[in-house]
Amino acid sequence: MPIDFFSYAQTVDPVLEFGICDNCDKTPAFVSTNKNDKWIAHAACNNRSDYSFIAVDNKIPVPGKNGGMEKRCDAMLYTKETVCFIELKEQKEKWLTHAVEQLEATITTFNENYDITSFRFRRAYACNRRRPNFAVSFKNRQKKFYDDNHVVLRIGTEIAELK
Repeated sequence: MPIDFFSYAQTVDPVLEFGICDNCDKTPAFVSTNKNDKWIAHAACNNRSDYSFIAVDNKIPVPGKNGGMEKRCDAMLYTKETVCFIELKEQKEKWLTHAVEQLEATITTFNENYDITSFRFRRAYACNRRRPNFAVSFKNRQKKFYDDNHVVLRIGTEIAELK
């Protein structure tokens, strides 16, 4: 049965910036303009009106094997030309491996339902509020991710302005 990711989309109000939050419970991720919320990812959008947000985990039913639910990332952002898959983390240990697994699972499911190449720019973000900036390079992991998924992997909490 096809999964209509875009039926879950909501338009992001035109603002200078917003955060993407996850309460780490069984509720979906959400967009917030209130800096008192725990922003895990930050997006500067410069008052554009063409951003759309999709809460994926705890929102879109993605059937998995043995009747369970498939792994999936927390959220997506998109415009006419760009699609971004976003995984939000707050743990300190082994978080990146888990984030990449969830991003790849969601990209695979998305590819089963849509032609991802219809988006000119394809990105995945592994974000961790406790580790917002990294002093080490993940070039090999990012290259493998791109080779496997044809999506650019970014590791950090800043989501670049979408095209």
